[in-house]
Amino acid sequence: MKLTLAAAVTGLAVIVDAKASFTNLVFTLQAGVPFNLTWSGGSAPYQIALDNGPANNLKDFQSLTTTSSMHYVYTPPPSLPSNSYTFKITDASGEPNYSQQWDYQGSLSMSLTALNSNSTATTSSGASGASKVATKTDSAGASSTSPITNTNAGERVASPVAFLVVAAAGLVFFS
Repeated sequence: MKLTLAAAVTGLAVIVDAKASFTNLVFTLQAGVPFNLTWSGGSAPYQIALDNGPANNLKDFQSLTTTSSMHYVYTPPPSLPSNSYTFKITDASGEPNYSQQWDYQGSLSMSLTALNSNSTATTSSGASGASKVATKTDSAGASSTSPITNTNAGERVASPVAFLVVAAAGLVFFS
């Protein structure tokens, strides 16, 4: 009886250990900040990938690494688009397993670049610097000019970009 019970426990341990699974409990990733992804179980080599989309329709987004280690440090690049993501791990058995799904907000600079992708603006000033003109060119190549007037001379006024930076920092801090 003892031998049968020991064999059953050993067999159960093998079944439990058969599939690699992530051990991270919190997935809060930020552009440029290293994230230590950890897992247990399964057998090497481990293939780590990034999938995105809704939980019921995940799509392969990017293959990250193949390793024999039980962890991987992933640093989201600034170019990673805002989306819902999950990490996928596939061990030597070929059976995939997934992390919990997490929402990622792309970096502020990428968002601002996307907002301005349809037009470009340039400024120029005369020799004295007294008058400035902005030239805006849209995606079709049409350009328009308008004078730049500083109505806040001598006042301390926050720019809209500074407001967006503070707002984004608040979202990251309070989420």
